Amino acid sequence: MIKFLLEVLLAGSRVAIAWFGIRQIDLMDTLDVPKLSRENEEKVGKLLYDIISAGSEELDSDIVNLVLDKILERIFKTNYIDCRDVKLHLLRSSHINAMKLPDNHMVIYTGLIDYCEDPGELYGVMAHERAHMQLDHVKTRMTREVGLSILHSMTGK
Repeated sequence: MIKFLLEVLLAGSRVAIAWFGIRQIDLMDTLDVPKLSRENEEKVGKLLYDIISAGSEELDSDIVNLVLDKILERIFKTNYIDCRDVKLHLLRSSHINAMKLPDNHMVIYTGLIDYCEDPGELYGVMAHERAHMQLDHVKTRMTREVGLSILHSMTGK
C-alpha cells in the first residue's frame, strides 16, 4: 500500500512539474499569435462588463465616485500613468471583490468597500487592479486560456 501511495505521489509530482514548466513558456510569442485589436478589446470589455454587471445595480453617487476617482488619480499619478481612460464601475453587491476587465474597465463591488476597515485597504486593492491594467494580465490570460479565435468570433471580427 505504501509503495502504491509513493508511486501516485511521484506521478502527481511529475505532472505538477511538467505543468509548471509548460506554463513558463509564452506560447503567444512562441507561436506568433496576433494581439487582440483595440476595437475587439473594447467589444470584449463591454461584453464582459455587461455579463458581470447583470443583476447588479451600478451605484452612481457623486460623493463615492469623487472619493474613488481621487484614489485612482493618486495611484496612477504616483506611477506616472494617465488614468483618464479608466472606466471605473461601482456595483452594488455583497461580493468582496474588485477586478480589471479589458478596455480598462475597473469594477469594484460595494461589499469590498464595506469590508475595508480603512481607506488604505481599498487603496491597496485598487493599486493591485491598476497593476493588472499596466501589465495587461487580463487580456494576456484571456488570450492564452480562451484562445484568440474564440475572442474574435465573440466580437464578430
